[in-house]
Amino acid sequence: MEALTGGLAGHGRADEREGWGATVFLQVIDPPAFAGVDTFMRQTGTVTEQCRASRPARAGVAVRMPGEKGLALAETQRKSGVQLYPSIMPMLEPWAAKLGVAMP
Repeated sequence: MEALTGGLAGHGRADEREGWGATVFLQVIDPPAFAGVDTFMRQTGTVTEQCRASRPARAGVAVRMPGEKGLALAETQRKSGVQLYPSIMPMLEPWAAKLGVAMP
């Protein structure tokens, strides 16, 4: 990933730090242009099933697929709202007052 982010972007660990300094690599793949969506879903579905059937690294902790925790969190936030870190709202109050925006 380092080669695909920093290497292709031309800025990375070899350079002086400048603030956050994150780089991004985005790859877009069109399954229909290859073997098709059904084949893609069959192959990835089998890998998912095999992963879930494997012995977890820690007993009692289910094997998760990449992104699964984030998707579960997003669903919880859609239903219950986004829980902010306690210091965030007080930091937004001066901006709300300055911009004339009511605080929730």
